[in-house]
Amino acid sequence: MNAPEIPANEPARLLKLAEYAVLDTPREMAFDSLVTLASHVAQTPIALMAFVDARRVWFKARLGLDVSEQPRDLSFCAHVVATEVPLIVPDTLLDERFRDHPPVVGPPRLRFYAGMPLRTPDGFVVGTLCVIDHQPRELTAEQRDLLRMLAHLAMDELEMRRQGHLLRTRQHALQNDLRHTSDEASRLSSILSSANLAIIETTPDGVVREFNPAAERLLGYSAGEVVGRSSPMLFHDPDEVAARAKELTAEFGVPIAPNFETFRARLERGLSDEREWTWLSKSGRRVPVHLSLSVRRDLAGQIAGYMGIASDQSARREVEQRLHQHSAVLQLGSDVARAFAKNGSLQQRLQSCAEAMVANLDAAFARIWTLDEAQEVLELQASAGQYTHLDGPHARAPVGKFKIGLIAKDRLPHLTNSVLDDPEVSDRAWAKREGMVSFAGYPMLVGEKCVGVLAMFARHALSPTVLEALGVVAANAAVWIDRERRTRPFSPGAGESP
Repeated sequence: MNAPEIPANEPARLLKLAEYAVLDTPREMAFDSLVTLASHVAQTPIALMAFVDARRVWFKARLGLDVSEQPRDLSFCAHVVATEVPLIVPDTLLDERFRDHPPVVGPPRLRFYAGMPLRTPDGFVVGTLCVIDHQPRELTAEQRDLLRMLAHLAMDELEMRRQGHLLRTRQHALQNDLRHTSDEASRLSSILSSANLAIIETTPDGVVREFNPAAERLLGYSAGEVVGRSSPMLFHDPDEVAARAKELTAEFGVPIAPNFETFRARLERGLSDEREWTWLSKSGRRVPVHLSLSVRRDLAGQIAGYMGIASDQSARREVEQRLHQHSAVLQLGSDVARAFAKNGSLQQRLQSCAEAMVANLDAAFARIWTLDEAQEVLELQASAGQYTHLDGPHARAPVGKFKIGLIAKDRLPHLTNSVLDDPEVSDRAWAKREGMVSFAGYPMLVGEKCVGVLAMFARHALSPTVLEALGVVAANAAVWIDRERRTRPFSPGAGESP
């Protein structure tokens, strides 16, 4: 194996790594969860969150590997640090850099590696989030994208902890100074202004007196609109505050009011308070945040105010949603494969597919039609979810009519998240009454020929990933429909309506 190069900025890089104080620390659930997610995304047995020190690579989190570190000159991860770009090795035996690497030619016989840089906000690559397999493999574009996002989340978590620690340390030092001189106040103001975290400080009774630029960017309010005029209730979801007040009332056995008292209740009792909240921006956007609250005390030990440090969790929520969708697509593909492997009529298999769509894609209902070419009519063969009947106005849909018929005519998939504004929805009063938000449909094609259409309605917005998932079902169903028609004319199962 070719030893990895040492980056030109190595001394500064090692100093930056030391700032995070992460080496040789105990395992933590947050980081263990990230490597578990990485393993799930890539479908690999091994995933690591690795930090590259001067002579070793140390694993803060690991899955599928027993050792906690390895020499730097024998590490794939050191190559990522040297080049500062992702490294993907589909087959280590075909890569001259790694084909004689001891873990490749001997146990544990590693054949695949993909590592994403853990990059600090100022550009230093301190480690990697990587996935490893014993078999050669390729990653899809979506898998690579999700792994990059997980690496960003890992670094965001570390950066949030680093800045939070610096701020708390500085706050403690300032509180123990003889008195706040103008110089100290200036330095504190500089810290608050430059932080990437939203920092909000209040008086003991909850009036905001510090509102840093990151808070302004996150919430859309200027400091002038908030400082001295409002409490944090201005941008908190009142329903969440009321629910939290009930939890605290049960916890302490005394009434906790759903106002600023909710935020200070644990702090006044000497307890920590760190949790997820939803903030409401000035424009009405809902922003998920992780909020850590602390008490500020004066020299006499009395409560001088409260401080909240918040990090925007929007990126994390997006990754979680995409991971969920990715998992749903995988499970849907598995369920569809099982449906067509079972004995039974084609219609029974299509019914199983419709049920799998409802279960894995959170559809209100899903349906599958086959095309009668002679009459140019789509005939409903399967329906699952809210509606299971096979009769009614959509039991037979002419090609070119309704959304289903247009999909058959154009032979193109279709997705909308504005059902109520869609002129092609024939009964918008029904859609409004039932709370339908989105529709997705996909043609079942054999070559250029359409043999049917599958579709679903949902009460929530759908991402483009759903169309990919429907494409999995459509491709499988089209093959079986075509096979069935080649062997015998298609007919509904016994006792079922066409």
